[in-house]
Amino acid sequence: MKKEPWFYNRAFLIDNAKFIKGDVVDVGCGRAKYKDMILGFEGVKSYTGIDFYQTENVDIIADLNQKIPIDSNKFDTAICISVIEHLLEPQIALSEIHRI
Repeated sequence: MKKEPWFYNRAFLIDNAKFIKGDVVDVGCGRAKYKDMILGFEGVKSYTGIDFYQTENVDIIADLNQKIPIDSNKFDTAICISVIEHLLEPQIALSEIHRI
């Protein structure tokens, strides 16, 4: 039986939970399906979701092909799952993720 991609993404996050700490930004969060799980990880203080479209759990609306409207060094951990391959300017997004 084939498993859905979210199953593997969830397993990846759980396996790497020890690295997910402090103020967390989920870049390209969509509907933020991992938000509650991430907030439950030991050492996580906050969760901020960024996406191009406004949904219930999106805190910041941004085009990831451009500068993200957030101060530098604001977050301790950045998560970006299944997003980069959909961008026109992935190098800009990666640079911005590193910056914030």
